[in-house]
Amino acid sequence: MSLPDSSGAFTFDGTQVPWAGANVSNANLLSLADFLAGDVSTSALDLGDPKRQVFINTFALSAQDTYNTVPRLTVDYGLR
Repeated sequence: MSLPDSSGAFTFDGTQVPWAGANVSNANLLSLADFLAGDVSTSALDLGDPKRQVFINTFALSAQDTYNTVPRLTVDYGLR
């Protein structure tokens, strides 16, 4: 069983003592026992700066107007 993390990976494979070599039908039980006991089989750590900042400067223009031709007709228009 391998548990990935954002800063690395830890592997628990059930080979740590005292249950190493135990006759168990499900190998995941031994991996779980290693995990609960904190016995890591292998580990790897990632190096670097995990914090990334992205800045995007944007702008937008818009215009709109309303035009009354006669009291019963109104025209709304705009541009983006």
